[in-house]
Amino acid sequence: MKIFGWMADHSGCGWYRIMLPLGNLRERGHETRWGFRMEQEDLETADVIVGQRTFMPAPTLRWQELAAKKGRRYKLVYEVDDDLWSVDSRNAAGQVFSQPIARQHLIRNLQVADLVTVSTEPLAQVVRRWHNEVVVLPNSIPSDMLSWRTGRHEDRFTV
Repeated sequence: MKIFGWMADHSGCGWYRIMLPLGNLRERGHETRWGFRMEQEDLETADVIVGQRTFMPAPTLRWQELAAKKGRRYKLVYEVDDDLWSVDSRNAAGQVFSQPIARQHLIRNLQVADLVTVSTEPLAQVVRRWHNEVVVLPNSIPSDMLSWRTGRHEDRFTV
């Protein structure tokens, strides 16, 4: 299977929601790629396109075009790992996601997906208002990371 992960960021979410799972699938024989941009090759060869938290205007337009494409060969998976409809507006992210157009794009984009993945069951309950095919994929890290010791506090482990 060929899977492309369209990342929203390279921070924690991008790493443990896109890079880590797709890297793991690659180790199991699947062809996976990820990045901030989809190349024509990705569209022509992907069996699955995972869109992480797609909501900005240009990516939304692209996502909607992908969903509307007649005879498309790929499945669209919308990935969201936070309740973006409940972020406190005093938070910088909350100021972005509380905008009506951002909320509209989030909802429209997950509605046209073939499947939606979320990080927790409470988030799945929120998202099921707009899509009935929601799967919980809990956040996880490689178990060997639990043995890492860094910094001045060798007796503590911090994630």
